[in-house]
Amino acid sequence: FPLSLHVNATPAAEAAEAAAAQGKFWEMHDAIFATQNMLSDDLLVGHATALGLDETKWQKERVSPVVKNRVAESRREGEALGVEATPTFYINGRPFNLMRTEGAFEARLKMEDARASASCQ
Repeated sequence: FPLSLHVNATPAAEAAEAAAAQGKFWEMHDAIFATQNMLSDDLLVGHATALGLDETKWQKERVSPVVKNRVAESRREGEALGVEATPTFYINGRPFNLMRTEGAFEARLKMEDARASASCQ
C-alpha cells in the first residue's frame, strides 16, 4: 500500500514487486524499509544489484503493466478497506494499528483468540 504522501512509495512498491519475479520480494522489501528515508531510483537499482537480481529483467518487470496494475490494485484495495497508514493489520476483520508496542499486538491476538472460543449461555 504505497502512501500517496511519499514521493517514492509507488516506485519502491513496483521495485519490490519486480524483485518478486526473481524470488526476492522480501529481501527487496526489507532493503527498502531499511533505507526508506533516503529512497531514490539510484538506491532502488543499488538494492537490486546488491540482492543479485538480473537487473535487465528487474528493470523490464518494474515498468511492466502487470507490476504497475498490481501496485495500483493493492492501493485501491487498501483505500476500500480504509487503510490510512502502514503497516495496518486486520484481525478478525477489525483494524489494528501496529504503531503500538509489540506487547499490545500479542495482547490483541490473545484477546481475539479468547473471543473466538468464548460462548454466551
